Amino acid sequence: MNLTTPPPVEPLDPDYATDVQHDLVRRVRKKRRVPAWTPVLAAACGIAVIVAGGVFISRSNNEPSPAGRPTIVQVPAGTSPTQSLDLGPASGNEASVAAVACLAKEAAAAKPNQYPGGSLDPATIQLKSARWIKALGLPGRERQLVQSFMTANYVWFLCVDGKAEPYQGVGDGATDDVVGSWSWSNVGSPSVLRATFAFRSLAIVTRVELRIRGTEGASPWSVVSVADRGGYVTAVLPDAQARHGSAKVDIRGLDKTGKVLFEKTVG
Repeated sequence: MNLTTPPPVEPLDPDYATDVQHDLVRRVRKKRRVPAWTPVLAAACGIAVIVAGGVFISRSNNEPSPAGRPTIVQVPAGTSPTQSLDLGPASGNEASVAAVACLAKEAAAAKPNQYPGGSLDPATIQLKSARWIKALGLPGRERQLVQSFMTANYVWFLCVDGKAEPYQGVGDGATDDVVGSWSWSNVGSPSVLRATFAFRSLAIVTRVELRIRGTEGASPWSVVSVADRGGYVTAVLPDAQARHGSAKVDIRGLDKTGKVLFEKTVG
């Protein structure tokens, strides 16, 4: 057997390569503990993905037991109104400045050998998408910049307002069309409960929606279009309707026909 000469490689169909790529991405995310960067690399795929860790929310010890917690309202998905957060594309200059800032922050926080060599070099940035969305629940803010870009070694970043966002934690199954990381917090005065979801999806998913259900009501579905197979969506609910944190967050991904491909409830 000749071990010095590699066997011939037959080119793969692009659609098959895409399916292999995303299957590998989903399998990587099934692990709870992953390194800060995970190469999902093959001749057919040619891409590596940053998995910066999921956001998991835990309740404090002084909160009531499950039996004593308020009941969350049950609102059929189809009865909640929708509101689009999309405000249109950002300019090339806006995207470039934010991408450099995002990468600089990531470089300052990175541990030794956390990324492949050269991956944090701003000269290697390749902008993929950049768009504005409505800034829900952020006092004094009207919009947020959501963007994606790739650097050396095919490392992919999702950034919001110049800060890298993790997108691992929800949707760990190998068949999920959307994977992402969610969080919530109380903001503003009067206080509102604000939920966020940063995500990565398959190409078939064209929009992602999020809503909050509390004890006294539910928010509309916040809707964002998917760009470069990723994005960021937020929703808010008056704190009085959530009894200071008693709420559930519904997430779903849809295709261009409106068919629901992915749905998950967290909280």
